[in-house]
Amino acid sequence: ILEILELLFEVLFPGHTGKRSVTKSNINFVVGDLLCEIHAGLSDQVERAYRYQCRIKKCSECDCHAMAQNVTVGLLERLPQIRGVLKSDVRAAFDGDPAAKSYEEIVISYPCIIAIATYRVAHELYLAEVPLIPRIMSECAHAKTGIDIHPGARIGRSFFIDHGTGVVIGETTI
Repeated sequence: ILEILELLFEVLFPGHTGKRSVTKSNINFVVGDLLCEIHAGLSDQVERAYRYQCRIKKCSECDCHAMAQNVTVGLLERLPQIRGVLKSDVRAAFDGDPAAKSYEEIVISYPCIIAIATYRVAHELYLAEVPLIPRIMSECAHAKTGIDIHPGARIGRSFFIDHGTGVVIGETTI
């Protein structure tokens, strides 16, 4: 799941995160390759999460595979919208922090961007009622950044957290 999250960051911030070199001439190929890898890995993990939930609830009627495919494709289809909201978050950080020198600096070095980007992805999975995975993602971001954002919180556009260590945004936050 954490590797998939890193791949999602590469799609959301192409050329700024990850190991791949991205240029104007290869971006479509790089992003396409990433999306294939994300689709395979995420659909497998979502299916495992659904199967876990079925074992707990003693459900025998779910088509966990089909549900996982639908959720995965739905998330991938929403990536352009998520990316648009993340751009507004980065802009808010730039506008709100007089020490910020560039958007690139914010994407590469601000812990809040890791926490917020993770939240944006985890929130979509939370809305799709995927078990476990949204919380695993948010706890990973919390461990990395000290910022704890529950995937069920409702956070609008242009969101910025300056010096976020110790910030907790709970599930009921709007």
